[in-house]
Order: sequence, then structure tokens, then C-alpha cells
Amino acid sequence: MARRIIPIYIDTINSERVELDGSLFIKASRMNLYVTQQLLLQFHLLTIDGSNYATFPTGTTWYFGIDTSFASDHDDVVQVGDSDFVASDWNEADFNNGKVCCRVDLTSSALITALGSSSELTGYAGLWATAPGEKPLCVCEWQITLKNLATYVREPAEQQGVTYVTTDMLTPYLLKQTPYHDTWFKDGIMYKFCSDDNKWYPIGLRLVDGRPTLVIGENGLTTEEM
Repeated sequence: MARRIIPIYIDTINSERVELDGSLFIKASRMNLYVTQQLLLQFHLLTIDGSNYATFPTGTTWYFGIDTSFASDHDDVVQVGDSDFVASDWNEADFNNGKVCCRVDLTSSALITALGSSSELTGYAGLWATAPGEKPLCVCEWQITLKNLATYVREPAEQQGVTYVTTDMLTPYLLKQTPYHDTWFKDGIMYKFCSDDNKWYPIGLRLVDGRPTLVIGENGLTTEEM
């Protein structure tokens, strides 16, 4: 499955997600993420502007998480460990020099359960770095919107034929002289069934005042008489 690539710019001095206007930091718009998406996040970990990157020691391990509350009594609904930070996924990656990427799977049962039938939830995404011998450092945490989906791909139910009468459908009934729903062809005559008296009435075509008009016979026949 192709991954949606999202570049993310982080002002590491102020621990804020930003966007760039040239090389200047500006306030970032809210990030929308949809359940079921497969993502590749490309982090630009910056210092004073968009051209200066933060450095991290060799051996630093990484973590990315998403949660919907600040309670600490449960795991994040999305968890990305160090093994999913794969430098070869991004040709510009340089983990020691502030260009870090990770794979994110938004199909976890915890995320789907958290969303439930809500159309969206406010979430919080966080990037963490742990240098050798040091405690985990939250590089940045920012607010996002987790979007639910109303539609899901499932095997569609088989359609039971078409919903209108075709010549191919009527042919066997014409040949066998057996009824099709409320229509019966017999000896070249069309009969229509009347449920009020449970009889079949012949239908004919006549010219009335010069116009072709359907005419219904007055004498109906029971099914046994047909």
C-alpha cells in the first residue's frame, strides 16, 4: 500500500510544530489524519530557522505516538517504535542531523475503538528522542484532528439480477407459456393478473379515435382456466 507522505517541521527550541514561509517559522494549521491511512512522516527538526537543523547523538532511539487524552493509565492509541524509524524510506534522511522519518499505521484497534461512531476526535501527536544513557525527551507534541470514515470497503452483496424486464428474461416465459410475475403470454395474447378477483385479463391494442389504445378484456380467466 502506498503511504501518504507528510513533511513536518518542528521548532525544537520552542517544541512547536511550525510551517515555513521561506526560511521563517509561521504558525502551523491543524493536521488532519484519517483512520486506516498508512503514513510516512518526514520530520525536519529545526533550530532558529528553516535552514538550521538540530543534531542528535549516534545511537538515539525514537518514538512517535498519538493519544486522545492526557491520562497516563493506558497506552497511546497509535504507537510507533524505533524499528519503524527507517532511514532508507526517505532519501534525505539524516537522523543525526535533524531529518528523521517514521512509518505510521492508523489501523490499530485501539484507535478505531477510541473513534467509535464519532466523526472526529481531537488527538495529540508526540515525537520523542532518547539519547544513549539519557531519559526520553519529548521533541514536540502538537494537536491534531483524527478523522473517522463512514465508508469501508467490504465485499458487496451479489445483485440478484436486473430490476427491470428484458427480452431475454421474457423469452422463456413466452416459449413455455408460463406466467412471469403478473404477466402471462398465451397463444400470442398478453394477460395481466388482477389481484382483486384473482383473474387474468387479456390485453389488446385497438385504434380509438384514430389513436392506438390498450384495451382490457372484460372476461377474466382463473389460473386453472389458463
